[in-house]
Amino acid sequence: MLRKLFMLLAFVALVGIVALTVVKLIPTFTELDFGDPESHFENQSDKYILTVKVEGEGTVTGVNESYSEGEPAMLEALAADGWVFNGWYKQSGEPISIEQRCSIVVEKDTTIVAKFVKIAE
Repeated sequence: MLRKLFMLLAFVALVGIVALTVVKLIPTFTELDFGDPESHFENQSDKYILTVKVEGEGTVTGVNESYSEGEPAMLEALAADGWVFNGWYKQSGEPISIEQRCSIVVEKDTTIVAKFVKIAE
């Protein structure tokens, strides 16, 4: 009994869907516009993380959570009282710049170090 009722309801639903499609109240699957398939991957563009470590006492401004490939990160180092900015360095220790304001082009996940040194008294 329940099986027959279920089959009847399923048939009525199917007929209703077909009827609505025929009178164009709902689109057929081929008429649905899913947009350009390539655009679905635009938000998946290469996003990279720039991590800034601070050695000594000071702060860094301008760091975002992630950057698109080739996007510049405009950073500024601000030394705390009694400290002076010493420079920007790659994680390997290789110097990048001694300028307080620095532009880093982010092309991959990158870690840089902002070094501050205590002023001798």
